[in-house]
Amino acid sequence: MQKHPIHNFIALVEFDRKLTDLERLIKQKQDDIIQLKEKHDQADQLAIQANLSMRDTQKVVDFCELRARDLEASAVEKKQILENVTLPRARRSAQLELDHIHQEQEQNERKMIASWDGLERARVKVVEQNKLVVEQQDKVTQSVEAAEAVVVQFEQDYKDLDKDRQVLVDKVPEEWLEKYVSMRGRVDNPVVQVQGQACGACFFLLATPDRIALQMKALRQCGNCFRFLYHQSLIEGDQESGVEPEDEQEK
Repeated sequence: MQKHPIHNFIALVEFDRKLTDLERLIKQKQDDIIQLKEKHDQADQLAIQANLSMRDTQKVVDFCELRARDLEASAVEKKQILENVTLPRARRSAQLELDHIHQEQEQNERKMIASWDGLERARVKVVEQNKLVVEQQDKVTQSVEAAEAVVVQFEQDYKDLDKDRQVLVDKVPEEWLEKYVSMRGRVDNPVVQVQGQACGACFFLLATPDRIALQMKALRQCGNCFRFLYHQSLIEGDQESGVEPEDEQEK
């Protein structure tokens, strides 16, 4: 007893479905790797932002300290002037300027204290952020390495399967292969069983000659979705040795 070629055809389709599933898994893992690497880069950006924030706060502190020295020098200068002038009007003017400098010193001191506090908080945040970044990036690196190992294994599995594919291809009639190649990738189920009097995929009602041919164990294509159709009898029993498949294009 020799199996009808439809058995080999279905086997090829199922085999190709495994290859397609592997392709999808490889693509999914590759996308996962890209996303993981983006997380790695995002962690770097968080650390950079924390450091920039600390540097900005340090600039404010430096400015306040420089301003404090300038104001102190101005205050000393005004005090000397106040000690040396005797005219009431000149003394009042010098005193007003000195009072204004004192006000600026108080404001600058408050700002400087707040900046020092902010700088300390920024330093603590940088230390914590850098520690978090290192921990997160270590995890991401491990995940990337694991995902890359899976991709390598999947790609090897794909190569191993692809080597065996030709054995099945050689067992399928050439005229079926030509049409199947054009359909592969467009639909997941290019070969389907007839359901009643209709295509098992799109449920298109088949013409009477096609239904008769299918019952006679021929292979046909759906007039709507162009999938290959076969009758259940082809699977239930094998053909006698030497029986050739009918031309699926015969109407």
